[in-house]
Amino acid sequence: MRGSIGLFLAATLLMSLSPGPNVFLLVSLGLRDGAAAVLKASAGIAVASVIFLAVSALGLVAAFAASALLFRGVCYAGAAYLVYLGLRMLLGARHAVAGAATESVRPLPRPFLQGFVTHLANPKAVLYWSALLPQFLDLGVPLAPQVLLFGSLGIVLDVIVLSSYGLFAAAARRGAVPGGLQRAVNIAGGAFFVCAGLLLALAQYRA
Repeated sequence: MRGSIGLFLAATLLMSLSPGPNVFLLVSLGLRDGAAAVLKASAGIAVASVIFLAVSALGLVAAFAASALLFRGVCYAGAAYLVYLGLRMLLGARHAVAGAATESVRPLPRPFLQGFVTHLANPKAVLYWSALLPQFLDLGVPLAPQVLLFGSLGIVLDVIVLSSYGLFAAAARRGAVPGGLQRAVNIAGGAFFVCAGLLLALAQYRA
């Protein structure tokens, strides 16, 4: 069990460190709005992860994935939100002019909701709970306690890593982030969100 936990945490760490929608969201929030927004968005991500955990513990992930209509509906809604968020970031990039004060940029609204919806719509999160986690379960013992143990550890580690990205960006913000860097992050993150949303919708359309 200890060896399995170690391997599981290592795999979770690698997935958390890899750039994705959550990383771009938290870095952008950190640069634009500071640590408070990062922590709110991280809380939203954590709540979404708890929902994934509850669904996994109840053994409904496979049923959810098997329900094509329900799964596609959630994916389309998430894809639309990612595109919307990406467009907001791209539009906000033009306000990040060189030498402008970070505080002059209008904060993105509802960071908790952004973190929550972004994580629910994150294909990597679905892959994590439906494909990665089952690889570490022992079918010879009750599954629910294992899912709760591994899932809880994974959520804590994931939130710590993701929050660190955002808080580091927030710390850089306090040190007067150049407008060009902020603009570049907004453009890169916005383009990533728009592309991710469109690709997610296209994948569901072709399925």
